[in-house]
Parts: sequence; structure tokens; C-alpha cells
Amino acid sequence: MDIGRQLSRSQDIATKVSVLFQKRAKLAQEHFTAQLQSAIDNNLSALAHPAAAANVWTDWYGYAVDTAQRSILF
Repeated sequence: MDIGRQLSRSQDIATKVSVLFQKRAKLAQEHFTAQLQSAIDNNLSALAHPAAAANVWTDWYGYAVDTAQRSILF
């Protein structure tokens, strides 16, 4: 194989790899966006109520107290 053919073949392969990578990256981005949107929708529906934000702090406080109590007992 002469150098011209090798260079041409190398360019063709690089082009095909580039196109394939672009397709796969686009598909991965679409899947990621869909999963992220699903996670956001699920979590925002839980925080739609004003009391939900207070529950987060109440739960955290309960966890902190439990951790302190377990540390003292240990």
C-alpha cells in the first residue's frame, strides 16, 4: 500500500470514528437529560408543599441528635 492510500484510509477511518462518536455522545446526552429531568420532577413534586422544606430541617436535626446520642453511648 502506498503512502497516499494509507493517508486516505486513515482519514476515512478518522471521519467514521468522529461521526460515530458524535452520534453516541448525542444519544448519551439525550439519555442523561431525560434521567435528570425525571429526577428533578420527582424531587420537586415532593418539595412543592411549604411544609416539605421544614421537614428536611426537622429530619436533619433528628439525625444530628441521634448521631450525638450514639457517639456518647459509644
